[in-house]
Amino acid sequence: METIVFNGKKHSGAYDLNILCNQEKIYIMDNHLAASWCWLQKVNVNQQYNFLHIDRHYDLLNSQLDWWIEALENQNIDIANLTIEELISLRYNHESMPTNDTYPIFRWDNYITILNRLYPDLLASNTFATHKDGDAIEEIEISEIDAWDLQENLSYWVNDSDQKWIINLDIDYFFTNYDGNKYFQLYSDDFIIRIAKEIRRSMKNVEVLTIALSPEMCGNWANSERVAKLVLRELGVEWQI
Repeated sequence: METIVFNGKKHSGAYDLNILCNQEKIYIMDNHLAASWCWLQKVNVNQQYNFLHIDRHYDLLNSQLDWWIEALENQNIDIANLTIEELISLRYNHESMPTNDTYPIFRWDNYITILNRLYPDLLASNTFATHKDGDAIEEIEISEIDAWDLQENLSYWVNDSDQKWIINLDIDYFFTNYDGNKYFQLYSDDFIIRIAKEIRRSMKNVEVLTIALSPEMCGNWANSERVAKLVLRELGVEWQI
C-alpha cells in the first residue's frame, strides 16, 4: 500500500488524521474525516453511486452545516481538487461565535453531510448498518439494516445493481463499550471475516472502499489494527504500519 499520510499512532480525536494509505480502490485511515476526500479521488461527480455505510455511528453531524458550507463557498474551495493536507487545514468561523478563533471544518462525523450538500446528486441510495449511535437527519434519506443482513446479503445487493457503489467501513462497528471507556469486540473473528468475504465478492461493482480504524472507539490501536488486518487479508491486501 502507498502511504499518503503517516504521523505516528497518535490520538485521532475528532480532527486529527495520523494515517492514510491507498492501494488501487481501497483506502485505510485512522480518522474517518478523510473518507469523502478518498471517494472524490475515484468517483465521477457527474454520475451517481449507491452508498453503504458500515459504522457504529451515523456520522451525519449537521449542527453547523450551513456554517461549514458558507466557509467553503467564501473561500471558493473545490474539495475535489484539494490535497488531503489542504482539506485537513480548512477552517471556519462565524459571526455568531463569541471569539475570533477558527475551527477545522472536517471532523470524523460530518464528512458525509458536507459531501451531500456539495454534491446532492452523487449518492443515489444510502444503506446504513450502524449501532444507531448519533442522529439520522431528514436531509439524507437512509435505509437501515442489521448485522445479519450484511453477512447474508451484502454481495447480492452490491452486485445486483446497475450503479457502482461506495462502501464505507469503520472498524468500530465490530466493537462496543461499557462503563464509559471499557471496550470489547462485539462480533467474532469468524463473523468479521464473513463480512470481509462479502465485500470481496462485491469489489467488481465497488468504485471505492474506505476503511477507518477509529482506534479510540475500539479500545486502542492494537485492537483496531488486528481486526482491520482480518478484513484486508480477505481482500488480498498486505498492510503494515
